[in-house]
Amino acid sequence: MGEQNNGKNERYYNNIIKEAELTINGVAENIQEATLKQYKTVVKRLVLADQKPIETAKSKGGYYAYRAAWIGYHAITIREKLLLLDNLKSTDLKRWQGEVEELPYFIKQLKVCEPDPKRKQRQIAIDYEKAISRGEIPEFDYSNEWREKAAAVRIEKESKSKKALTRKLPIGWRDKIFQTAFDKQSKHMLAIAIMICSGCRPKELQNGINLKLDPETAEIHILITCAKKQGHKVEVRRFTIKNNSQAFNYLLSQLLFHEGQMLLRDINYKAVSSEVGRLSEKVIDPKTAKISPYSFRHCFSGDLHAEKLSREEIAQALGHKTDKTQSYYSHSKKHSTTGFNICNIDSTETVKVMTVSRINDLLNLIDNERRLH
Repeated sequence: MGEQNNGKNERYYNNIIKEAELTINGVAENIQEATLKQYKTVVKRLVLADQKPIETAKSKGGYYAYRAAWIGYHAITIREKLLLLDNLKSTDLKRWQGEVEELPYFIKQLKVCEPDPKRKQRQIAIDYEKAISRGEIPEFDYSNEWREKAAAVRIEKESKSKKALTRKLPIGWRDKIFQTAFDKQSKHMLAIAIMICSGCRPKELQNGINLKLDPETAEIHILITCAKKQGHKVEVRRFTIKNNSQAFNYLLSQLLFHEGQMLLRDINYKAVSSEVGRLSEKVIDPKTAKISPYSFRHCFSGDLHAEKLSREEIAQALGHKTDKTQSYYSHSKKHSTTGFNICNIDSTETVKVMTVSRINDLLNLIDNERRLH
């Protein structure tokens, strides 16, 4: 009975070894020491972050660099283990078995990025791209994980690249769109003026925005009920503004008419968004650019940066949880409002500071953890 079990176990181990040999078949063996060292660094970073090459990569070149490191490192590791096994079986059977039992992990990791030793997939990719570039429809279907990710990222960028789209807008577009709304006597004129002056999110027009006039300084105190909430907790932000824009002067006139205070609430922000789209077509050529409600917010971000406010103050004024988020918003002074002034910035939610010093602290912490491992 014991001999049968031993025979079965040996077949089990031998099958693992055969699978390992097949997995690395054709993968380059002559990897230079310096290159292998780089591969180890890359793979260690990926493993610590619990990410695969496709998850980490942000460009085609980056993906293939990570992929090469992943395949090279795991293939060499498997190859080294196989060489070790040749010498161990006759001298230390127990250790030999232990080493073989570690192979499935590395085989599985290598299969995350299937090697292409004969470059068949590479040639298919080249033929596919050539057909596309000639304007032809390829006679075969082809895709890979990077093409799929790139397509998804492209869709996301096209739908969310409001920062880039705002840069294309002409100088003075905010005054022009407000003037067009005024001439039309749009029923959404007040909402548009508030978005221009406060950089609020469209949905925050529905949640509630409180305006109060300071008659001595002709400044406007703005309190915004944030669109993003933590559970049932209501977050607000507030600041005081003053500038020379047409929208600001309109708000002043409305506040004087309403005895210095107004509360906007339950505004149909989707209707406002549609109106901004209609006005956009009257102000600029729709073939070159388009104005959306978030364009006001991005330009307001530019106003804040032009004032050289701290990262924390900018995050508070925009209603961000962390100062890192402002990297997705415009820093451009191209559309800055003349006479723009903002003060008394405050929010109920504490901003998580991720400035250079904080990032350095985190990097040092990660380095220390890596040394321990």
